[in-house]
Amino acid sequence: MGEKPSAVEQFADRVRAALPTWRAIDTRSICFHQGDDWRSILASIRLLPGRPDEYEPMELEYEGNHFAVLQEIADFSKLGELVEGLLHDRLRVRSRDARLDCPEPPTNQPRPYYYSMRLVERVWARQYHFVMSDFQTLVLQGSGQQIGSFVSQEELDRASVALTAHQKPFNGLDDVVQSLFYSGAEFARGSIATVTVSAPAYSHIEKIEEVRGRTYDITVMGPPSARPDEFRLNVIMRPASGPSIRRSMRFAKRDVASHGGYLRMKKRVQVVDAPFVEAFLVRGGEPVDLSSFYLPTSSTANPRLNAQLTFDPDGKKLTELLFPTGERPRADTFEIGISWLLFLCGFQTVSHGLHAGKLNDEVDCLAFVPLSRNVLAIECTTADLNPTKLVKFANRCSLLREALPDFEVLPMAATSVGQVTTTESKTAAELGIAVLTRPEIEEVLRRAGDNAAPSEIYQFFRTKVVGSFDRDPRSPVF
Repeated sequence: MGEKPSAVEQFADRVRAALPTWRAIDTRSICFHQGDDWRSILASIRLLPGRPDEYEPMELEYEGNHFAVLQEIADFSKLGELVEGLLHDRLRVRSRDARLDCPEPPTNQPRPYYYSMRLVERVWARQYHFVMSDFQTLVLQGSGQQIGSFVSQEELDRASVALTAHQKPFNGLDDVVQSLFYSGAEFARGSIATVTVSAPAYSHIEKIEEVRGRTYDITVMGPPSARPDEFRLNVIMRPASGPSIRRSMRFAKRDVASHGGYLRMKKRVQVVDAPFVEAFLVRGGEPVDLSSFYLPTSSTANPRLNAQLTFDPDGKKLTELLFPTGERPRADTFEIGISWLLFLCGFQTVSHGLHAGKLNDEVDCLAFVPLSRNVLAIECTTADLNPTKLVKFANRCSLLREALPDFEVLPMAATSVGQVTTTESKTAAELGIAVLTRPEIEEVLRRAGDNAAPSEIYQFFRTKVVGSFDRDPRSPVF
């Protein structure tokens, strides 16, 4: 039986066997001069999807007599040289040849790095200390000894002083590591000397857009070198009862949305009445990303309402807030009730009009529709609709539209009264403001009990703009 390949060799084999993805190699290293050699204490090597000339050099390159911060972006054809160097405990950056080992006391005999390889899924790659990627990433990591065991504190301090005094100043080595080395790990004398080689897949599910009820456009991204027919979208829909529905859809040229740089494609998916959906992006027979999400269905209970009733038996407090009684009901408590109601319907809500958190010239409440570019701006009152206040409210919504140019902003005035006057209704209609009175609030509460989708309830609100037509909503976004 032959000897098992090393982690370095396994990594190289995986990269070479993958579909065309990478065109350049970005090598970065912090080196210290020791004896007659240079020794790397931290190196980050990332395979890039573009050509070397498409990338700018990093902000800092420093070459002194005692330490250096180096970078080289080489063509992907240099992969063999990189691998050969790692196998012999060396790293070449531009014209400098640095050791990848650590002198071990008391004899100072060089000890090679220990290497390991792992595939880091996208959700973990975003926070993995030595990767910091938004893609599934194959990672090769070599680890040595504590840096402080072979680099003195005096040398580290001298390097930090030079970096802070540089014309492109950095606050010491820790700032350099976290800013330029794709790392979220803190740098200290007790840190371990490492070399990390990362090969991101450069493919992921980019967004999920609701086209209409339970129909979604799923947009995916791939590297510039990819072809559409290399990808598939696998979807699993899990109903509340009965077997799961499983579909596999291959991408083709007709699905390409753009190929100026990264490849972007779109698939339209009809989702059955299932509360849980999983979408897998597959390239070359291997899954590279997963996006899962919950959808409200009439066949499942509303979890938000169940949670509310756990602490508010029979919804007594909710009813008290939504339908205030007495001669002078308080508007701020009514606002709390409206915010609660929208949350129970699945909206992402925030209240701005309450005394403790009041802002200047705010709208009382904002409610975003999940998986969408639709947002409600709500003005709450327990009295009649004041035309002057409606005009001010409409002006604030105009400012919100300028801040959210890709969103449909629907202004809505919610009042606890049973009906509004003809004048109030006309003013609201002229300003494009939906009006919600007690009967509509009761209807929304009923729909919350049925676990209606937020997008469905949003469409109901749109019909409450007097004279409005049921236009198609803007495409939502995941």
